[in-house]
Amino acid sequence: MIWTGFRQESYIYRRVTWPGLVEAEDYGMFTGGRLTHSALSQLRSQGTLDFSGSAIPDEHDLVRVYYQMEDERGEAGTFALGTYFCSIGTPKHNGPLVSGSVDLESTLRLAVKGKYGRYYTVKAGTNAVAHADGIFKRLGLRTNEPRCDYVLPRDVVYGPDDSWLTIANDLLAMAGFASAYPDAYGVIQMVPYVEPQARKPVRTFNDGEDSIMLPEVSRSDNADDIPNAVYLTYETEEESLWAVCRNTDPNSRASIPYRGYEVPLVDQVTELTGATKEERLKALKAKAKTKLVDNSSSIEYVEWGHPWVPLLPNDAVGVDYLTAGLNWRGAITEQEIEVGGHCAVTGKARSFIRSGFVTETEGGSW
Repeated sequence: MIWTGFRQESYIYRRVTWPGLVEAEDYGMFTGGRLTHSALSQLRSQGTLDFSGSAIPDEHDLVRVYYQMEDERGEAGTFALGTYFCSIGTPKHNGPLVSGSVDLESTLRLAVKGKYGRYYTVKAGTNAVAHADGIFKRLGLRTNEPRCDYVLPRDVVYGPDDSWLTIANDLLAMAGFASAYPDAYGVIQMVPYVEPQARKPVRTFNDGEDSIMLPEVSRSDNADDIPNAVYLTYETEEESLWAVCRNTDPNSRASIPYRGYEVPLVDQVTELTGATKEERLKALKAKAKTKLVDNSSSIEYVEWGHPWVPLLPNDAVGVDYLTAGLNWRGAITEQEIEVGGHCAVTGKARSFIRSGFVTETEGGSW
């Protein structure tokens, strides 16, 4: 496909049966709308579609949105943009016609809304990724059948109000996996986490002769939000441990001496390595330092517009806006996609800038 030239564009809205996720007939009442793909939201993809016709869409089944294009050479392609559960707002009737809009939620909706309702224990020795995979399959969803050898070193207990998605993503994180996400066909994907800087960009946007990037690019950072202290606790029936690590480097803009006050990050740890209390406390202190370093990274954000191209949240991208002096690499966090007419996209991406600094760590028990 030629992504940098003229396009003929159109859309297909297809019913997908539930359960089973089998494609059925095309809907004719949808007229367009907006989709939001986000690496930072629970659903990962949602949106709205407008409709007008003789009947309202079926809320029981799902809708799959396809983007069709034909490039300047006549080569055609059809690309799924997302598969969604529908929730109808307030339809308006005008004689035999009815119009309105539907809210769209990805297939992760089942895992976001679903809960066990009482304490849920995953036993020591359980394969964490296989158990997460099983959670999604029991909800009736298809997955990419991930494989990993990691097993839990101890029991992990979740509360009655924890969603299935919270449990599954926590298990995935323990195994070094990224959070689960739905692909455009609603299939749940689970893959090992890899830093964006360690990945080759899927696409680089530039301002050369074949540019598809719109000329206005915005850039910002999170300098005011970086924590400078991490407090961790670890509790079992036998012991309770605490640890704190502080950024005390006067040359760091985020440090306690530089700011003159603490910006704390507080968390609980559910598992620790170590055969003795002293070893576990040492491990907790190490986790506090690691968490402080990980969360003290400066984050740069870039936002730009372009026609639709095959990209997903978390894909590594480059933005080489040479006339603006911008040579940037990061990962997509969000895409706003206009459906109907020209498939315009507003892309948002971020990049972590990690740097060393002086820390002080302490801990104990109570």
